[in-house]
Amino acid sequence: MKQINLIYVIEDDPITQYLMEQHFSFYPAIQSVLYFDNGAVALESLKKNTIPDLIFLDLNMPIMDGWEFLDAIQYHKAFNSIPIYIMTSSINTNDETRAANYPSVQGYHTKPFNEEVIQLIIEQ
Repeated sequence: MKQINLIYVIEDDPITQYLMEQHFSFYPAIQSVLYFDNGAVALESLKKNTIPDLIFLDLNMPIMDGWEFLDAIQYHKAFNSIPIYIMTSSINTNDETRAANYPSVQGYHTKPFNEEVIQLIIEQ
């Protein structure tokens, strides 16, 4: 398994954050995980800090939702190559199609997610 220096989890639900934290604890190759309650805070961190190796992104959040976050980063050269995996509770069938229009989105998964999905993403 390759080394993963940093993961961003952009998710406003504390239970989902906790579950992801528990899943990540099984992977010693993950050095650091940062959690953000909305896209605006994550975007500010991207601009000021180390670029993450991958991002897990919720779509429905306050302040700046996942779509607004994707729109904000898609034209930044430094950010548009970060692999993004959408983890959402959205049941809107158009969301998956819409997500496919963003080149950085590598996967679209609905919650509740399972451990196998996280494992496949981490071990790529």
